[in-house]
Amino acid sequence: RMLEDKGRSLLPALQQEAITEQHAQVASEGLQNPDLGRWTYSRINLQGWGDPEHPTAYRLLKDVEKHSGVRIISAGVSTIQPGALIRAHCGPTNECWDLHLGLLIPEPDKYELRVDGEGRRWAEGKVLLFDDSYVHEVHHRGT
Repeated sequence: RMLEDKGRSLLPALQQEAITEQHAQVASEGLQNPDLGRWTYSRINLQGWGDPEHPTAYRLLKDVEKHSGVRIISAGVSTIQPGALIRAHCGPTNECWDLHLGLLIPEPDKYELRVDGEGRRWAEGKVLLFDDSYVHEVHHRGT
């Protein structure tokens, strides 16, 4: 809840950082069909004194760690292009939870995250949380 509340108040700055992202790379996990829309990912550097490309996200995540006692192991910004399909997969352990804060969702009814067969939708400023050990996949059916 803390991330959602703080994220909503910082949403314009977080959106601007996502738009101006310079170093996103095609996610290399082998989970997408290269003939469809792309999924790109840019890791947020949580070590040291900050991340020059994601200063607002860095401060937000460090603040959440400080006030919640939760350790954030990794974080990043994902972009899912129209037509993208991230194949069903799961993590190796239930010790990892995925938390997604929706930043820019131009066609909210066209994005779907399915976790253990249950459909979920992103919304700007809202958090989706799930156990990474459950089978999950993403479809972007937009244009």
